Amino acid sequence: MLGVFCLVAAAEEMESDNEIQSVLVKPRDLEAVDFLKTVIGKTVYKGLSTELYPSSIPLYSLVNPRENYKFKPVSILDVRNLTPLKIISWKYFPDEGRSTLNVELPNKEIMVLVGMFASLHDPARKELRDRLSELGIFVDEEIPKRFTKKEIQAIDNMEFFIGMSQEAVSYALGRPEKTNDYGRAGMQLIYDDHHLLIYTKGYKVVDYQRIGR
Repeated sequence: MLGVFCLVAAAEEMESDNEIQSVLVKPRDLEAVDFLKTVIGKTVYKGLSTELYPSSIPLYSLVNPRENYKFKPVSILDVRNLTPLKIISWKYFPDEGRSTLNVELPNKEIMVLVGMFASLHDPARKELRDRLSELGIFVDEEIPKRFTKKEIQAIDNMEFFIGMSQEAVSYALGRPEKTNDYGRAGMQLIYDDHHLLIYTKGYKVVDYQRIGR
């Protein structure tokens, strides 16, 4: 009972946007909430596995397994990869073991990140990205230093170029619809319903084909 009392008391002291949506809590919930309190004001970046949802969707529908399958995350056309996301509030749902983070985009639009897991398996981990991933929220903690300035610009413009890394292409265009391995470290990346074929060798773009359109 002491744990429940402390959690509820802490919730009452927080801003209204930062809430625990139940009084039925377990030690794992206290651990998750203690962590969520520390992320407000931090900036993360949209990565390959980041799923953002419009803030117009009711939060309980996003964390409820019986409802969340109805909703799809926004596409890369709406929010580019490597877009900075400022965390402005959180909610935790112990009954579902899930959490949500409201994030602000550079254009001031608010969107939602949804965590699908309940607990931090390794609380000693210090990297924000790693700790969020344990809750099922996948983001980049910074713009990857392995990307060149030209690649970062191409990602922002959803473009690619000869010599661009295969990983940067995925950030720019999304994961390919299909890949074919043609040997000797060569790959064919298929996009746009087979209308764009990108060829890489040694994980660098060496050629491409546009078919049809």
